[in-house]
Amino acid sequence: LPLFARIERLAFDNNTLGVRQRIVRFFGTTDLSRLRSLSLRNNRLWAEGLEELGRMPVTAQLRRLDLSGNPFADAGAEVLAGSEGFANLRHLVVRNDEQQYADSIHAVGATAIARSRTLAKLRTLDLAGHFVGDGGLIDLAESENLANVVVLDLSAND
Repeated sequence: LPLFARIERLAFDNNTLGVRQRIVRFFGTTDLSRLRSLSLRNNRLWAEGLEELGRMPVTAQLRRLDLSGNPFADAGAEVLAGSEGFANLRHLVVRNDEQQYADSIHAVGATAIARSRTLAKLRTLDLAGHFVGDGGLIDLAESENLANVVVLDLSAND
């Protein structure tokens, strides 16, 4: 579809794109060559789907990614931290949006993000509403890999 080749910002919020096959079908076959900002809020995206998204060529050109309200938990935070596909992100928004405790990011996930060399270009990191606790906060605050972060939102964390 020619429309998608012109799109710079795309929001697929409140859908069911979290299913791996849908991610592959859409992002693997659609011309999104100008896409720089993607919002996938509340899409039932689990770590496996996030891992698949990280392999898509379109992901490497993203500067802003909003994954708020997806239940990928610490495993998904580790995927974000380790996947080269997310290396060009400047703004990462992963607000909890009322996910259950088990589906949230905890200290383990925050530590994975803090230690990530892949996410070293981040300027904005939003982890509001999760459960990163004192340990996650300390790891984020002491992280040399997040040296470019100038906006950090840890509102409503445990």
